[in-house]
Amino acid sequence: MRIGWYLIGVLFIFLCGYGLGRRIGKKEGYSEGTAYAPIQLKQSYFENGECPVCCFKIDNDINDNV
Repeated sequence: MRIGWYLIGVLFIFLCGYGLGRRIGKKEGYSEGTAYAPIQLKQSYFENGECPVCCFKIDNDINDNV
């Protein structure tokens, strides 16, 4: 019977650690995503010449003559 209680205790500790790690990981992932998103949007804008939000295409022919 003691082994059962030890097993339940170990599983409870494991689940608490898992839950805590998951919460911390989600917070870190959200903060990394909010920092990365503006950079990614600017990069796609400069590479494609297209607004990533409204898909407005920029005419690059004007800049080719300079």
